[in-house]
Amino acid sequence: MNTRTIPPRNKQKPLRVIGASCLALSPLAAPAATLISDSFDAGTIKTNSRIRTSQVDDGWYTSNKENPLWSISGGTLSNAGTSATSLDNEAPMSTVIATDGLAANLSQLTLSFDYTVGSTATLKFALYGYTVNTQDGGGTSDILMNNGTSNGSLQNNTQAELRHGDINLLTGADAPQSMNNDLTFAAGTTGSFSTTVDLASYAWHADEAADATPNNTPGLSGNITGVSDFDYVALVFYTDVSDPLTATTTSLDNISLIATVPEPSSAALLSLGGLALLFRRRA
Repeated sequence: MNTRTIPPRNKQKPLRVIGASCLALSPLAAPAATLISDSFDAGTIKTNSRIRTSQVDDGWYTSNKENPLWSISGGTLSNAGTSATSLDNEAPMSTVIATDGLAANLSQLTLSFDYTVGSTATLKFALYGYTVNTQDGGGTSDILMNNGTSNGSLQNNTQAELRHGDINLLTGADAPQSMNNDLTFAAGTTGSFSTTVDLASYAWHADEAADATPNNTPGLSGNITGVSDFDYVALVFYTDVSDPLTATTTSLDNISLIATVPEPSSAALLSLGGLALLFRRRA
């Protein structure tokens, strides 16, 4: 996983797109699909008791318990972190994206965003892929994750374990019952973050096999070839606030998740250039 943190960039305000689109930048450019692109110029936050498949391609959700402080205003998504109730400060934000219609060879995922972390908060991210159990078929409102827990924790739901193959897309690790937070940003920090992962380096884990226990697991094995191997991709983030009395606001902007085909190597490009020159000379 290649990771870089760079100074804040000037805000760009592209139109919000949640879904898939293919781009052709040049004859040699790799195709891409935009799964998430949000500059928070406008928008609403919906609520649900869990993170479910019914939320697919329906924008941002948070918990319907208590009164979560997440809001969209002034071109940012923010959380003041000042409530005496921990769930108000720490309820996860999530969006679930369907991958149907995407090309099979989009094996690289790039996640990027601008962030400012409050003075007493820790910002945490999780990115997971889910593949429906073909024998079970899944449901229209399957629970993928719990989102009502506080203190900065997020749990993977048993229904997701049994009805879906699930993988941590940031690391390739199996999705545990208590989910890992592989991107963590410390209190008081600010910047622009970007990371690219290679899905083709991942493989399904033993507990997703057809003969695994319990026996209604998805029956998946072998390597991952690209993002289209998953039916859904879920991006989740939340804050863990240590002191609401002295808290300052945590904010996010320009959240982007793009799937691409790996760029050709330098050697491959040189070979293509040489071949084109040869054809030109023969012509």
